[in-house]
Amino acid sequence: MHPVRLGLRANPSTAPLAPGDDPVILADLQALAAGVRVVVVEVPFDDVDAAALAAEVERYADRGLSVVVQLLVVDRRISRSPFPALGWADASVQAAFDAAVAAIVGAGEMPDPMDPNAVLSAVDAVILGRDVGSYLDEHPTEAASLSAFLAGGVTAFENADIPVGVGLTYRQPATSGDLSLVQLGDLLAMSYFPALAAESATEVATPGQDLDSIIQLADERPIVLSSVGFSSAATTGADETQQGQRLAGFFTALEPRRQAVGTVVIHQLHDHDEAGCAALAQSRGEDPAGPWASVVCETGLRASDDTVKPSWHRFLEAAASLSSP
Repeated sequence: MHPVRLGLRANPSTAPLAPGDDPVILADLQALAAGVRVVVVEVPFDDVDAAALAAEVERYADRGLSVVVQLLVVDRRISRSPFPALGWADASVQAAFDAAVAAIVGAGEMPDPMDPNAVLSAVDAVILGRDVGSYLDEHPTEAASLSAFLAGGVTAFENADIPVGVGLTYRQPATSGDLSLVQLGDLLAMSYFPALAAESATEVATPGQDLDSIIQLADERPIVLSSVGFSSAATTGADETQQGQRLAGFFTALEPRRQAVGTVVIHQLHDHDEAGCAALAQSRGEDPAGPWASVVCETGLRASDDTVKPSWHRFLEAAASLSSP
């Protein structure tokens, strides 16, 4: 059996801290202690800091972690273009993208110990955008230009020998736009929130069938499940106990599919409180009181105040079992 690189987005809690403690660092340490083997470094297209990115990639790579960079060209329903008034084909937008590519490629460069004249990349994969299909749902007139822009980005990273794919979200039925974007790149990058993928948020997920559908879409390419979330929100017909059971069911379904699904990142360490949920929803162009927020904000393995939920234990068990051959 192939080991699975299991990750966890380490968002901070709202628990009171001792003087001098940093909630972001503490959350990061919690995730590392839980046994994560992969991290996703998010880079907004309109705020690329090459030096900070290089430092972050180096910090995780030095710990032996796999690093996936997600370049947020669009973030669900929001464009992160540094020139929002200009089209995707504009020369200024393309120049900014070329600079972002150079920053990501440069951040991952390290000497090859076997060949002093060569370099290796510490960036194991790149994902272009997040929930790109949802963005195109809102901006259908940009479908052709954004798809061409992303295709050019795929080529740029392939030329740098870094595996790349477009960030999509699993939903049934998939749109024609989803199916077109799925074909771009040498890996399939997809988020998976069962309560958002089905017609009804309370519909019980069938992870085995969903994973088989994702594997079929990948067509033998590597799969990166960049954000997997099972919610404890009452609107999904669940509570914290059922959330843990559903997450355990997902890991059980993943076990015999290890060879095809090699990278899985759980959406978040902590739930969001009301203010944090509103900020998250607004950053993705979603209504803070809408169905997306009600599902996603309660996908944490721990509560917003750092109280342990049953899902935390299911994650620890999976981190131990899935990391072994």
